[in-house]
Amino acid sequence: MFSMLANIFGSLLGWIYNFLGNYGFSIILFSIIIKIILLPMSIKQQKSMKQANKMQEEMQKIQEKYGNDKEKINQEIMELYQKTGMNPFSGCFLSIIQFALIISVFIMVRSPLTYVKKIDGNIIEKYNNQLKENNSNYDTRYPEIAILKEFGSKDKNIYINMNFIGIDLNSIPTESKNNVKTWIIPVLYVITSIIATKMNTSNNNKEKEKGKTEAEEQMQQMNKTMMYFVPIMSISIAIIAPLGLTLYWFVSNVLSIIERIFMNKFQKQQEEVV
Repeated sequence: MFSMLANIFGSLLGWIYNFLGNYGFSIILFSIIIKIILLPMSIKQQKSMKQANKMQEEMQKIQEKYGNDKEKINQEIMELYQKTGMNPFSGCFLSIIQFALIISVFIMVRSPLTYVKKIDGNIIEKYNNQLKENNSNYDTRYPEIAILKEFGSKDKNIYINMNFIGIDLNSIPTESKNNVKTWIIPVLYVITSIIATKMNTSNNNKEKEKGKTEAEEQMQQMNKTMMYFVPIMSISIAIIAPLGLTLYWFVSNVLSIIERIFMNKFQKQQEEVV
């Protein structure tokens, strides 16, 4: 599944690159398109959260009515969900999609010749063998990145313009510790990850103050775990992956922050009208 998604994303990124001619700016536009595609799902998630808040009173009534009968309480809560058509795991579903995106984009950026440039496997293998002959110490985790570094400027058929405002998107932070430029994008990514996570946590804390049943507390804890797991995993990968991947995540974070600000503002306006 991940390879299939990587192939689809690679076709889109390749089309954008053929238009813009720069890998970095192509990734930025690619990130915007992906965010627009996921926007309806994000809006739906916000509506689900708002609907969950409205259900609090009904759930508290159920809890008061059945006291310590947890089995009956859970049964009544599930019937309430069925009646309203609300999916209590919608937050987790979005996190799973985000996880699939992380893996798929990582595969695409790890192998840009295969997924973006659509270079024949035999040609890639030929260059890979030449790398082994010329340099046995090249990074075997990212053979196509190594091929681009070694042969990209010599063969226009495999060339990808990785120079993004003076930063080589082929670079890997842990392999370029003394190059300050290499760490600019990862640092910006970490900062935006903290901001985005704090914004999500703030919203969740506001909901928690209203009081939740035991079943909802479990669901909220699951969503919270997924919310922290995705950025922590991303940061761990970002320092050992090509900068093209981190640039995508950084832009996605910025877009998510902007999206959250506008959604919160819109939701506040709706509440004031009501």
